[in-house]
Amino acid sequence: MESEYGRYQYLLNSPVCGGGEQVRAVIVVHSDPRRPEVRQAIRDSLPAVELAQLGLRRAFMLAEASTKLREDDTTISQFAVAAENALYHDIVQGDFHDSYYNLTYKHIMALDWATTLCPQARHIIKMDDDIAYNVYEVLHLLEKTPDNGYLGGNAFRTSKPYRGNSKWHVSLEEWPKEYYPPYVSGWLYIVSQDVARAMVRRSTEVPLFWIDDLFITGMITEQLGIYVTGFNQLFATSAECVRHTVNQNYPRLGRPSGTVFSPSVVVTPTDRDLDALKAFNKLCRYCRSRPCHKRELGKVCANTLTEF
Repeated sequence: MESEYGRYQYLLNSPVCGGGEQVRAVIVVHSDPRRPEVRQAIRDSLPAVELAQLGLRRAFMLAEASTKLREDDTTISQFAVAAENALYHDIVQGDFHDSYYNLTYKHIMALDWATTLCPQARHIIKMDDDIAYNVYEVLHLLEKTPDNGYLGGNAFRTSKPYRGNSKWHVSLEEWPKEYYPPYVSGWLYIVSQDVARAMVRRSTEVPLFWIDDLFITGMITEQLGIYVTGFNQLFATSAECVRHTVNQNYPRLGRPSGTVFSPSVVVTPTDRDLDALKAFNKLCRYCRSRPCHKRELGKVCANTLTEF
């Protein structure tokens, strides 16, 4: 199957939104095809059945990784990816190579797929697979989110290009201005269907830029005149936050007299610490149905990421 704008074809496609049933939001997860254990941890700790009961659907966004472009590349056979999808029916895979500099293609594919094959979803939640999020708090956030004209996440309004020697280096030829336009982090953001459609459409009319979240949620949205909403106070920026959050006496969770603290943030990186991810989702589920204590945010769960 070819995408609507013809930039790529789908090697694998999963109709997770079904035949038109109501969907509150569809979650598109950028995932490295070479890391099936990460996808499995996400599925195990937050099952698709539970998401469906909440009105949510989830699909993992992959590209091709059975071949090497560089000597140090790792690979995974296409047979293994197809077998995984045959078991779980939740993978969408494009025919381009999965690499850091192709993330813009993957990002566009995710939004294109969601707007085309899950149009009944009121919102799209785009996220990365190394992020933990409190799904129940995200649902509360969705209740207050407009159905049209909306883009919100961890917003950067005064970020500058990094001119130093690193993988983040952006030359003057690539971006000559002192500041980037306002944009949201690709870790996790929420976008309405109409804005996502407009972003995908405009992406076909301008040269691609390799920093995917900046390009799609900043450079394109600036041209479209879309306001970027920030809910930065809900984000932590260190994976130590998720480990700190779940470092509780879990045997006490089964005893009503135990003191259990709810997560102090809604979104936190995990650095693919899969045990911490599973414990975080377990804690969120526990605190949804039982009284949990609140504690101050603390430095370990602060949002310190203001620029690249």
